[in-house]
Amino acid sequence: MLTAELAGMLPVLAVRTARATWLIVVLPFALAVLFVIPFAILFQVWIAAVQIRRFSHWFAGRPEAEEALNRVFDVYGWRARLAVRLFRIPLPPEFQERARQEPSPVSGIAEVFGVTLISLAFLAGMWLVVYAVIRATTG
Repeated sequence: MLTAELAGMLPVLAVRTARATWLIVVLPFALAVLFVIPFAILFQVWIAAVQIRRFSHWFAGRPEAEEALNRVFDVYGWRARLAVRLFRIPLPPEFQERARQEPSPVSGIAEVFGVTLISLAFLAGMWLVVYAVIRATTG
């Protein structure tokens, strides 16, 4: 009698397990997309902020300070400008104008798009590995 009841519940349990398996696979991927991509972009801005602070501290009062900070702004571009605004980094007066200049929006958009695509490819690879492990363990 008990085995007949359990046999009747078996298809219901199988469906619930399948739903739980997909939730285990999809939920971490969705959370990663929501948090990893913005974190990767903000991390690039933070790196630019650290470099600007270091260069402005190291070269304070030196004649080569202008050249050094110009190189930092050339290398980091939109990230350096955003870092100055976001982290309120004090700059010497000659760089206030440089920090306000708007760069070409195409290069910034292309860079963010590239970071987003790389992050999505990485997350898709992680998702496939998790999916393969779940399929292998559940049969």
